[in-house]
Amino acid sequence: MTLVTTRPSSISTPHVAPLPSLHRGDSPRAVLQPVEDRFEVGEFTPTPIHHAPAAPSDLLSTVTSVVAARAQLAPAIRPESRGPPGSPVRQAMDRMLARAATQDATLSGNTVTAFLKRYFLENPKVSNELLLSMEQVPLSKLAASDRVRGIADRKFPGWENDPSHRFGIGLFHAALGIDVATLSHALPDVGITGSMRILGTGRVPRTPQEEMTTALHDFTDLMTQRGDVKLNGPVWGYADWIRSAAASYRGLPI
Repeated sequence: MTLVTTRPSSISTPHVAPLPSLHRGDSPRAVLQPVEDRFEVGEFTPTPIHHAPAAPSDLLSTVTSVVAARAQLAPAIRPESRGPPGSPVRQAMDRMLARAATQDATLSGNTVTAFLKRYFLENPKVSNELLLSMEQVPLSKLAASDRVRGIADRKFPGWENDPSHRFGIGLFHAALGIDVATLSHALPDVGITGSMRILGTGRVPRTPQEEMTTALHDFTDLMTQRGDVKLNGPVWGYADWIRSAAASYRGLPI
């Protein structure tokens, strides 16, 4: 199948904050601290990392090599490259776009529709099979535990109205077709920067950039690790949760 490139959907990105200084000899935890809050490991099983670093210096090299530059997206493709009108994948895309259009959440002027198109529908690395699989993920595979919901209620009262949460839930609604209120209740940690499902820690995103990367990575990583729809790699350049989270620390893919 020939992929026809098109002008990508416009995504507004704020200034990228500089990477904090890291030094050789730091412990693995210290090395990962700048990106630890990007992890959304949860109760799911992480994708194994081949050639995982065995020493702090190796870990430092791996992390800094990932976060040294933002993820690069492949040139956008036209909808007709996915298949003819009326084909299963085009019908799925139309359903997703229709659902995205109902969402009024925005981040830095970006709509759910803009994110859906640029990072998924127009991304040639997101295969037709992945797009078709998105609608098939049951909420039971993604839902947080009652413990996580309790932590969110105690530490982040009003989390359901946080802009990053509402935007992330908008992406899930567009992809899955599940009611927004049901999704929000089941996924209280979406939009919270941190390790809610494992460590019970997190924080509200501190910058417009972090709001967007948190919402996007929460979506791709939950779909990858829990939903078995491998979206981390096509969007962030890394399939595993550690390196995709590290890449998201540098900002949205460009």
